[in-house]
Amino acid sequence: MPGAADPLTLAAVDAYGVIQRVLRRDARFQHEFRALCRELPGRVQAGGLVTALVDLAGRGARDRRPTERAAGLLLESLCCWLGRERGPFVKREPGPDGQSPYLSPELFVVEEAIDAELEYIDHAEEDAQRFLRWLKRLAEVELGR
Repeated sequence: MPGAADPLTLAAVDAYGVIQRVLRRDARFQHEFRALCRELPGRVQAGGLVTALVDLAGRGARDRRPTERAAGLLLESLCCWLGRERGPFVKREPGPDGQSPYLSPELFVVEEAIDAELEYIDHAEEDAQRFLRWLKRLAEVELGR
């Protein structure tokens, strides 16, 4: 298709944008984010995408402001990427303050993922791994200083 962007290039550009957000945070946040980026591709490979997303939600999305924690930012970034590639993976609801969007682990669309065809899940995992590989590489370079 002429003019269509390469998915690998899109993954790299989106991952770079996430890393730029992380660079504006303190050293502790950067260290935590880098560690998560190192481990997440292996977790997806070993336990599957849905399990990895639920684990991230448990680590970060229960907070009032989930992107204030590295796990919450990684979860949001990955879900946004997957949402662009495959459709929404999480639902949003108003946060405890009634205003800001809030990623709730209880609202994961896990039932849909479980009911989906295995081929769909496999493709979603490939999309996730494409993004996570770039995120891991960039985190090593930019946050490893």
